[in-house]
Amino acid sequence: MKVAINAYYGAFSLSPEAIKLYCKKAGIGCYFFRYEYSTDGTLKKKLVPTDDLHDHFNCRAFSIPNPQEQKNPYDYVISDSFRNDRTNKFLIETIEELGLDVATGETGKIKIVEVPDDVKWHIAEYDGWEWVAEDHRKWE
Repeated sequence: MKVAINAYYGAFSLSPEAIKLYCKKAGIGCYFFRYEYSTDGTLKKKLVPTDDLHDHFNCRAFSIPNPQEQKNPYDYVISDSFRNDRTNKFLIETIEELGLDVATGETGKIKIVEVPDDVKWHIAEYDGWEWVAEDHRKWE
């Protein structure tokens, strides 16, 4: 079984190119927005549609075209749809098709590891650097 992990300090994240391809494969919408902060000195921010995907830290992808109109817009952030399913076939296909360097987002470094199908496992991490560990019993 193939498992996608983050093999460097930071966090597991996909590049905008990878998010677009992932969404296309998964058949879900993909709309990019940048944050625009108010100029009146408050910390309010609003989401503004964008095609400029170079500012990864100030840009998020949503599965709906109007997240700013939702009560909880962050329920529609695309990155959360694969964060807990690292064996997702569309995720693995996307990473393999684009290559590790192109698929990796603003932090970390994506890697795919092979785990035998009969092994029970989980993703462990330290400061965002992840590895696949075999499950074991523990008593406290």
